[in-house]
Amino acid sequence: MTSFNTLIQRIDSSFLALNEQIKVQHACPKLAWCVGSFNQTYYSSYHYIDSFGTTNFQRTSNYLFGSLLPVIRDKFISSVIDTLRCRYYEPLTKLSYSISDRDLNLFLLNLDELLFSYWHQLRSWSFSELFSFLNKACLLFNDYLDLETDLYKNVKQEHFQRCLTMYQLIRDDYYETLSLQALCYLSIRANWLDCYLEKQRVDSFLSTFPEEINDILDNAAWLDKFMYDNPYIDFDSLVYPIMGASKHILYELDNHGEFLFDLLLIEYCLLQGHTITIAAKGAPILNDITYNDLLDAFNLPNLNHLTPYIANSQLTIINNGSGDVIPLRYLMSDAYINAYQKADLVIMKGQGNFESFPLKRSFPLINKKVNYLKDHIYLFGLKSSFSQRSFSMLKTKAPIDALVCHASMILN
Repeated sequence: MTSFNTLIQRIDSSFLALNEQIKVQHACPKLAWCVGSFNQTYYSSYHYIDSFGTTNFQRTSNYLFGSLLPVIRDKFISSVIDTLRCRYYEPLTKLSYSISDRDLNLFLLNLDELLFSYWHQLRSWSFSELFSFLNKACLLFNDYLDLETDLYKNVKQEHFQRCLTMYQLIRDDYYETLSLQALCYLSIRANWLDCYLEKQRVDSFLSTFPEEINDILDNAAWLDKFMYDNPYIDFDSLVYPIMGASKHILYELDNHGEFLFDLLLIEYCLLQGHTITIAAKGAPILNDITYNDLLDAFNLPNLNHLTPYIANSQLTIINNGSGDVIPLRYLMSDAYINAYQKADLVIMKGQGNFESFPLKRSFPLINKKVNYLKDHIYLFGLKSSFSQRSFSMLKTKAPIDALVCHASMILN
């Protein structure tokens, strides 16, 4: 068994290794496979640690004095540690994982000290880079505790089975009559199957979602108005490419269970003659669906109607190479990069994927626009104040729980 000192050394080495990768990226932050022109810069997040804050005053103070004022450093690091405790490890104890208070307190104390000692390096990181390191640190600690790799495996299976019943009902009895509006709504709404949320909220969603589905299947009168008049849903940006000439679409998934409602939308696209590449995570993180999860699902008889599309290569499945909540796009798999380069349109589910291809970079007092080589459509439920601040850089501030379909396209 790994000693605790060895664990801390491994976490320290993980920080230093990622910091070297980040320095290389920051020195030449251009990704030829995704940014819009040679002069365009790729940023890995809407927000960077050295310029983060809820107001212009906070962002400017952080940017100018964050390396000098201990209060800014200490408040930030304390917030990170508290979030890990409350949003990552407390839910695991409720899932009956054995994590002693002593071990957890010791781990978080050492992590606090590491972030403190590397504060000057850390300040130049984006939040997605910070989250990637924290994920690596937690994985090392979980390994030290002999926890299983896929912590949410049972939760994912529960979500899958409950959603599979809904999926089967829709596809067997109603699929030919469902509009693109209905399929888009169901796909976005299913994004509430997110274990970042409190378990009670996810359970409540799973209990009430069948009623919403029944309303949609009964041709809900409110649906068209909701999809076309909603300020946070740019539905035309989805309609025009899907109903137009055949395209190669890269569709990046988010949560397990939820992906079944993505498959309803994906099958609609396949029937329109489009070629689809589905991308899933390479390693487990929360209840996100992984590449192996997806392969297992496609081996079930419930999804064998999609087999002909796989056989003729109209539908392919790839591993995106990431195991982070917010994928670091400069560390993606070759399969993902190749799929992106071939795609005419990229559809991304979830807040994490939205954050990973930021459309603007936030500096104090200014926002710098970012362009990509491909048209992007982001489908997600707005569930966190963090993504709420990101989205407010693109549109007026949206309320938590808003359904979002946002496009970065010439159409806009």
